[in-house]
Amino acid sequence: MIEDGKPILRTDGLPLVTRPPILDMDTWQTLQDELKRRSGTGDQRRHGTVLLRTVLYCGVCHSRMYTYTSKEKLRYRCIGRLKQRQRTGEQGTCYGPSVPAEHTEAHVTDLFLEKLGRVEVVRMVEHAGEDFRPQIRQAEEALSDLEKDRYERGLFKGEDGAKRYADQYAKLEDRLASLKDMQRGAKPAGVEAVPTGQTYGELWKAASVEGKRDLLLDAGAYVEVAPAKRGARRLDTSRLAVFFGEQGKLRRASADGKDVEEALRDVVAAITPEMP
Repeated sequence: MIEDGKPILRTDGLPLVTRPPILDMDTWQTLQDELKRRSGTGDQRRHGTVLLRTVLYCGVCHSRMYTYTSKEKLRYRCIGRLKQRQRTGEQGTCYGPSVPAEHTEAHVTDLFLEKLGRVEVVRMVEHAGEDFRPQIRQAEEALSDLEKDRYERGLFKGEDGAKRYADQYAKLEDRLASLKDMQRGAKPAGVEAVPTGQTYGELWKAASVEGKRDLLLDAGAYVEVAPAKRGARRLDTSRLAVFFGEQGKLRRASADGKDVEEALRDVVAAITPEMP
């Protein structure tokens, strides 16, 4: 509900919503960040591109955390309560923990570089694999049709016809034999680990904010934020549970509602750099 260009707030401080939303909250927040990023330069652009977007999760409801500005300072907060109310109409139990962006990003960065700064980055390259079976089937069908043309339909009559038939048949046989040899040596589909020759620390120094976030996600970074203690004014880093590697990827899959067993199979199947 909007009045004089501003949202009407409920007594709990959340916007008053009387109709089903067109966009879910994840999409809405992503859209707002992108619009801010594109709308200007300097501080506005930096606010729109934040380091821990899709890395920071609420320790209460396990929702992703988003940015907002309070007293001209950027913070991350959980909006799980609002999403719960939009989905079910119920308030939910999460009160929306928040943390200061600057100190949280610095703490996660320090841990990341300490644990993985000297680890070489390995890119996982997927190979579709080779499969010549459709072509083999096509060649076999072509041979069968050729035989029907000669012996059932009465084509390729006379000496000239017999010669043309023999030439076509020999070419198809050679192609079929070649395809079967290629199928026997076909490369299977899979994932190959390709070393980049650079460490996470080296790439981090030259990367933009988006690039640094990609490095965090590539390393399986997952950060869970616990509720703040009453009366605390400064960030207590013990509230931040930081995970990397397989642990982080599995926790992210669980928080995003994906099948954890399937995620585990994917992680184990992939060749990943060894995490300290």
